Amino acid sequence: MKAMKSKWLALFLTVIMTFTLLPSVVFAAGEDTGVAKIGDQTYNSVAEAITAAGSNATTIELTQNVSEDVTIPQGANITLYIPEGITLTNKAGHTITNNGTLTVIGAGTVDNVTHAKGALVNYGTAILEGATFTRSAEASTSTTSSGGNSWYVIDNHGTMTITGTANVVNNGYFSSLIRNIGTADAASSLTVSGNATLRQDNFIALKNDDYGNVAVTGGTITSNEQTIQNWSQAAISGGTLNGQVITWSYEGFASATEISGNAVVNGDVVAVNYDGGTSIPSVTIKGGTITGEISKATYNNGLQPAAPDAASSSIVVSGGTFSNAVDSNFFADNFYLNQNPDGSYSVHEHNMVMKYDADNHWYECSVCGEKADVSAHTFGEWNVTKEATATEAGSREKVCSVCGYQVVEEISATGDASSTPTEEEMTNGTTTTDVNSANPQTGDNSYVFLGIALLCLSGAGLAGTVIFRKKYSK
Repeated sequence: MKAMKSKWLALFLTVIMTFTLLPSVVFAAGEDTGVAKIGDQTYNSVAEAITAAGSNATTIELTQNVSEDVTIPQGANITLYIPEGITLTNKAGHTITNNGTLTVIGAGTVDNVTHAKGALVNYGTAILEGATFTRSAEASTSTTSSGGNSWYVIDNHGTMTITGTANVVNNGYFSSLIRNIGTADAASSLTVSGNATLRQDNFIALKNDDYGNVAVTGGTITSNEQTIQNWSQAAISGGTLNGQVITWSYEGFASATEISGNAVVNGDVVAVNYDGGTSIPSVTIKGGTITGEISKATYNNGLQPAAPDAASSSIVVSGGTFSNAVDSNFFADNFYLNQNPDGSYSVHEHNMVMKYDADNHWYECSVCGEKADVSAHTFGEWNVTKEATATEAGSREKVCSVCGYQVVEEISATGDASSTPTEEEMTNGTTTTDVNSANPQTGDNSYVFLGIALLCLSGAGLAGTVIFRKKYSK
């Protein structure tokens, strides 16, 4: 009996000791199963970590694969670090819904597997610097069949920047990869920059919907359909777009797309008027490189080409390089097409400079050499610029009143100098001799005086001879 009591006592003490160890065992298990951490502190869910962060700017790191619908509340400022090999997947809703400020970094994945739900829906401010965003269970098979599981990978209603090495990818046929949409009271803003990659081979990559503003300054956007479908305002100044850029408008919503800078569009650029709306789409091309065609179209139970001069849309080209010749109807005022040595085309503004030759004047473009307004000179009266003298030629000129071209002619020397000395010449003891004759002219008194002097000398000599003979004859 005593031995039996001792046995039960030992068993009781063992049970008590086991229970005293349970709290420490549970705590240790909590550390092992944590899915997120802030610094060294681990949490069993991303939601717990977000709550712990409060309104402080906080980095939350995922430590293992997580299945959770994550919401960033208004006022929160979260940097979500998803390391390579880690995936955040939704349970039933959107994978991440952001109402605050969210930055995503790392090389992991944000996935959504539920119909009509996205990997990221943003109502606040989101900066995607890393990670891959996708819908791995996408089931759509055509533009008319969702397959029971399709939606946008990213749906932006706030302010979003996709940059760094962020990657947004899907293989769907039914839903756009990204939708950017605002309201009349609050436009949305989406910027693609850096080395970001957006890829959806079978459907629209980026749909810029009503009240949306899109800026593409870098990155790569790829689609076999439309890289950008713009229903609002889009500015493309950089990056590479492998696919069409189409600007659409419908009644009450005029859209505008501008292509400039070093943007590269490897596809067609089209302006489409939807259902004959009076609010027309406009495309302005100021720079960049475009390898596809530039054209207009209308949509009414199908897409139909429109004439280049159709008023249903507007395309204005004032810069850029093109693989195909651009229709002259699209040129901005005073801009013209020229073909480059490599076979590509570009446009330039005529820089017309006045030029002339001996017969005509005209305007000539200093860039392409095209001539305009060729016409004959319009001269005024001759103007004597130097009077001719007896020994020196003079000159005269006339000037075209349009271009300033001058014609200069020589006026021959007069050759009519007088042989009669002027009063000044007589005073100075100088005379002017007519080089045309060496014979004395009538009225020249110098020859009279010379004759009288010679006569006197002759008389004196004769008288002397007579006297000499008389003297010696005696």
